Amino acid sequence: MRRQCFSLKCLSAICWIVVSYSDCGFIHAETPSAAYIFPAGARRGTAVDVRIGGHFLHDKAEFLLHGAGVEATSPIARAETTWFEGPILLLPASQQKEDYPKDYGSRVTVTADASLGIRRWHCVTSQGITAGMKFVVGDLPEILEDETARSATSVTLPVTINGRIFPREDADDWAFEAHAGQVVTCEVNAARIGSGLDSRLEVRDPSGRVIAENSDAFGADSFVRFTAPADGRYVVRIHDVRFDGLQHFVYRLTISAGPWLDSVFPLGGQRGAKTTLQLVGANLPNDRAELLIPNGDSVTGLQSLRGLPLVLGGDAVNTANFETDDLTEHLETERADGEVAGRVTLPCVLNGVIARAGEADSWILTGKKGDVCQFDLRASRLGSELDGVLTLLDAKGNTLGSADDLASGQTDAVLNVTLPVDGDFTLKVQDRISSRGGPQFGYRVRITDPRTGSLRLTTPLDAITLVRGGEVRIKVLAERPNGFDEEVTLEIEGLPEGVAVTGNKLGKGQAQVDVALKAEATAKLLTSRLRIVGKWKAGEVERSVATEVAQASGEPQVSELLLRIGLPTPFKLKGIFETKYVPRGSVFTRRFRVERNGFTGPMWAELADRQARYLQGVTGPRIAITADATEFEYPFTLPSWMEVGRTSRSCVAVFGEIEEPDGTRHVVSHTSQNQDDQAIVLVEPNRLSLETSRNSIRWTPGGEARIPVRISRSSNLRGVVRVEPRWPRGLIGVQCEAIEVPDGVTTGEVLVRFAADAVHPSAAPIRVSERLTLRSTMQDERGLPLTDEIAIDVVVSSD
Repeated sequence: MRRQCFSLKCLSAICWIVVSYSDCGFIHAETPSAAYIFPAGARRGTAVDVRIGGHFLHDKAEFLLHGAGVEATSPIARAETTWFEGPILLLPASQQKEDYPKDYGSRVTVTADASLGIRRWHCVTSQGITAGMKFVVGDLPEILEDETARSATSVTLPVTINGRIFPREDADDWAFEAHAGQVVTCEVNAARIGSGLDSRLEVRDPSGRVIAENSDAFGADSFVRFTAPADGRYVVRIHDVRFDGLQHFVYRLTISAGPWLDSVFPLGGQRGAKTTLQLVGANLPNDRAELLIPNGDSVTGLQSLRGLPLVLGGDAVNTANFETDDLTEHLETERADGEVAGRVTLPCVLNGVIARAGEADSWILTGKKGDVCQFDLRASRLGSELDGVLTLLDAKGNTLGSADDLASGQTDAVLNVTLPVDGDFTLKVQDRISSRGGPQFGYRVRITDPRTGSLRLTTPLDAITLVRGGEVRIKVLAERPNGFDEEVTLEIEGLPEGVAVTGNKLGKGQAQVDVALKAEATAKLLTSRLRIVGKWKAGEVERSVATEVAQASGEPQVSELLLRIGLPTPFKLKGIFETKYVPRGSVFTRRFRVERNGFTGPMWAELADRQARYLQGVTGPRIAITADATEFEYPFTLPSWMEVGRTSRSCVAVFGEIEEPDGTRHVVSHTSQNQDDQAIVLVEPNRLSLETSRNSIRWTPGGEARIPVRISRSSNLRGVVRVEPRWPRGLIGVQCEAIEVPDGVTTGEVLVRFAADAVHPSAAPIRVSERLTLRSTMQDERGLPLTDEIAIDVVVSSD
């Protein structure tokens, strides 16, 4: 069950850069990071409200959504953070570090003519910029999950569902009507857009029998296709394979009984040419389509189209990977013997498919002694299922070289061979597993002389933060063609004033370099677009190439990276090590100290976005710290369900506003996870307990239910206990008043009345239940609340 309150949520994040600082008197800056956007996409021609989860986004963070056809409101506004309490984490999992992103709101508008595919987005604060994350533009009707629903939600096909697997052990069910013989495709897009979800899909027929399931089809993303055996209501269930679930476990689940494109053949073509595509998929009105490949007047080398602009039978279909090149393209020939795929001259691109299990395509090529050939197999990078192996044979059948997986873990292969003699040679292409083959095992082999290739520069970063007075390093990687070992100077275009560059040179034969950027203490707080351009001389000719920002397959290539000048935090949070015994369901306070380091303004404190370990449901308010204060007390609330005997460790963050000389004000913060600065408690039993002899009540329109309750107070507690109900959303026509149990009294009764027209959110003709939560509250000797809760099933049945 999902119990909803509004607090913080856990998530681990990855830091891409390490920033080093000179000794200039400040502490550090808490660089923002983004965890998710929900929903993670939108349909063309629509506008959607999105929630952005992140750390250290503070107030009024700028939201940058890149690409034509999409716009977003900026700055983003702080929103109520949705929290669903999942099952309690047990040892050792509960000792792991977790982070708690806060929710912010924006609105994204997508034009009707926006191109399909991925857009990148960033958030920017006075203290830095987040790494780029993904937002998807789709073309099917879309819906957003009602996260409070507990039964299967009915949808109409085709549809793209935006949902989350949250909390832990969550599973979402989606129901739809299908007819006998109808082919239905279900695809998850989650891991490919940066979600933490490792999805599993399960399809049940109208009788409840599992008829299809899948865990990993596209990396950690799932894919299922089935033919409906009968008319009726089918249910697709999605959950995490580990039954994990967090705020950033967002997904886009597309379910369609319409045209669905799995792959095309060939997987690429020559720019400016027209090619006939063989289409593979489901419910396609045609198995072939004509494609005019965009001309390459302004580009050279390899390019990748994000999606094929295909419309079949009046319906737009999903996109497929397709690569474009300048080289001559060859298609394997239709053959009966399964031996020779074709005879070619170099350089060129070979297009084939391992259509049957055990098949090996043989390409005959002619070369001369001393020719240097690179055979670059491009298959899984383009969505093919082929795990390719390349083998080059001489005219006598002797093996000159063989290649399997790339060292990077990619299942494609690259083979480099110097031809020993003049004559014919045979290149064999096959799958590593002889029992596999089919129309989705297509490939491309790009054959070139690597000595004639061009230098390629890449960086893994698309955004970096440089703090005033600090230094950041940008790693630039060089893929040098054979024989090219020239020195390359890296010029950075768009660099703002007050930023110096060092280390911007690739020495002879050097494959990588860390370019250092250093900011003056007075550098302006702004965001700049940088291009790193490599320059060298080829004889007397000046040559240059722009550094590419590494992108996932299918994303447009970009050569700009964003630089944000950030503001350091002058003050620092400090504590003195202590451990307390604290009853669960109570409030305890911890004293902290602030080293102001010249900061004289007011401050505030709240629970930190990043924690040293799992919070176990601990919550805390935002409290003010006056301008003259150097110490403050912070109250922590322990939930009533914490495990007795466990150790809880909570971290606090402090915030303040710094005014710039131009009058602008900027929020900065400091968090410490040092043991001395943690609020450490050993959990004791409740001082106030609430119990009942009833585990469930029946949903009875026009009827009522009585719930007896028993109150237990510790011996030194005196006072009235209030017991109040908390109903899940979606229940209409239910009345249940709070009761008060006087001092010295230990029993009471809660009355629940159902109106004759009471409406339950579940319309499913099966036995389901919601939960009524009863919460007891009283004050302790300090006037602070003590609480306890119990949950009672509200059973609904069709009889």
